[in-house]
Amino acid sequence: MTVQIEVKAETAAQLQAIAQALQLSLDEYLGKVIGLVSWSATPAPNEQSAATETRTPFELAQDSIGAIDSSVPDPAARPHDTLMGRLVAEKLRKQGLKLP
Repeated sequence: MTVQIEVKAETAAQLQAIAQALQLSLDEYLGKVIGLVSWSATPAPNEQSAATETRTPFELAQDSIGAIDSSVPDPAARPHDTLMGRLVAEKLRKQGLKLP
């Protein structure tokens, strides 16, 4: 089955770049993303089974562990600006290291 969705050109380009960085086709990448978010979707109360209610957080996340290779950087992700990061960078600059 083929499904068409409309997204902004920028969004499509970002998805394609991430998929390429992970060495996956866009279809494979979106399948993995769907797999990651689908476990967190909460079914209606009458659809929940007793087994789901007794699962630990680890068991709930177990299917998603290792689904994305975190050693491959996401080109769309920007580094987090943290206070600790700024302090370390400042200290290294004072020691003579040239940082951006």
